[in-house]
Amino acid sequence: MRQFAPVIVGLALCGTSLVGSAVSAARPPPVAVLTRPLIAQLDQQALIIVRGFPWSRRLDVRLAGSTTSIGLLAPWQSLHFRHGVWSGELLPVGRRGVYPIQFRQRPGGHILQSRHWLFRVLARNTLKRPAFPSPFDVARWWVRVVAGGALLRVRPWRFPTHDYRDRRLQQEFVVAYSPHRNSTVSERLGIFITCVRINFGGDWRLLEASVSP
Repeated sequence: MRQFAPVIVGLALCGTSLVGSAVSAARPPPVAVLTRPLIAQLDQQALIIVRGFPWSRRLDVRLAGSTTSIGLLAPWQSLHFRHGVWSGELLPVGRRGVYPIQFRQRPGGHILQSRHWLFRVLARNTLKRPAFPSPFDVARWWVRVVAGGALLRVRPWRFPTHDYRDRRLQQEFVVAYSPHRNSTVSERLGIFITCVRINFGGDWRLLEASVSP
């Protein structure tokens, strides 16, 4: 598999870090989830390689909260088993963000997941942007540094019903700001700021800024 040059996304032990997995008397082998690329672009397919489910007759994968280009929840995908490794291509997602990777061994079965198994769909320069402990700080930074203005008001904005991205990993805000440093200027503008964290418990940075939610 060296030709794929995969990048390790996460490593966890079945029965401990996995949610919904059965605990057996014998210690199960570690599960390693690898993807290529580590960070995908919109409409880009990615390879996923999974090691650690040799006993399973079937393994399906999905990106939790991912949607297709027409706004439907992305379906489960069956992976292929060969030489002790499960592999397949992930479907392109309709929105940028960070998505937990989930597995199941049969339709309707337990969902297996770990906080370390994440797939990221980001713009190329996202990781070069500054990170902050609070998503509110991202909005303040955007107004001050990117827009060169003064923040007047910021409040959380609820994602639309057809947006299923994990709220622990991305949040959206509506921001009112003055285009000038002097906040007394009567002219006001608005922007929607979507923030993302690269992993659970990590800092926040700008995902997108747009004039509509």
